[in-house]
Amino acid sequence: MLVADQITVAGRHGQLVDPTSLQVKLGELLVVQAGTQISRTALSLVLSGRMAPSTGSVAWNHSNKLASLRKHSALVDSPEINAPEQHLKVRDLVAEDLSLVPVPLWRKRSIDDWLDRNGFREVANEWLDSLDPLIRLQIMARLAAEYHEVRLAVFDSPERHGLDDADWLELLEGIAQDGETFAVVAVVSRIPDCWQGPAVIIGQPEPVLEMALPSEEPAAATEAIVLPPTPTPEAPPAATPAPVDATDDNVEPPQNLEVEQEQVADGESAEQGTTPLPAASDQPSETTRAKDNS
Repeated sequence: MLVADQITVAGRHGQLVDPTSLQVKLGELLVVQAGTQISRTALSLVLSGRMAPSTGSVAWNHSNKLASLRKHSALVDSPEINAPEQHLKVRDLVAEDLSLVPVPLWRKRSIDDWLDRNGFREVANEWLDSLDPLIRLQIMARLAAEYHEVRLAVFDSPERHGLDDADWLELLEGIAQDGETFAVVAVVSRIPDCWQGPAVIIGQPEPVLEMALPSEEPAAATEAIVLPPTPTPEAPPAATPAPVDATDDNVEPPQNLEVEQEQVADGESAEQGTTPLPAASDQPSETTRAKDNS
């Protein structure tokens, strides 16, 4: 894993790279945005261990030694650093890069064998300046993978040759995910709109994780345990006179409004503490006697 912590690069006339932190692991493609070409190249040199940062630290697998980072990383197609000359043919580029691979002579691959194995035999005699930009980038990436200890590939401005964003993203993501043996960093002028993976803009603070604020957590917990308010005890209802037993043979239930009013009056008398009228069973109403006589 590559980890850069608050790295900066100071130029002769100003700051080239503002404080930047990032990390990328095997099997992952990280896209980094830097505004100017000199800033992109400076950052690429630092991330590949070719140059020490002015401030901050950069480490590979917990080792902050530049020699270790340089040993396990490849800087790919960096303008005015290791970008191939345009007057070269593909065969010449392959011969030059294979000669620099630090392996014994008996293990070095021949040019024709490498071209056949990687499928570039048909373009072996093409000039680089007339070569399809995507094929050119593929050749540069395959040559970087010839270094057996390389696990990090840093591409400096891969979009500058006029490639569609989706094309170079697909190529670099395929390199990263092929067996998860490489971590890939692309330092570009603009993060493509179609890119949904990890990305960093130099000079910007690290993204903040989305999490609930401490002040909001107690409120949510309080709402979860709040009990309904305790009801205020009500005054006991006023005593009402015992209801008339309608099953009594001598008493009939009220038949008209006058009887109902007499019962209401009896209840009000009981509430006011006055002596209630005799019960209907003791003193039948005139209406009741009239019915009995009939």
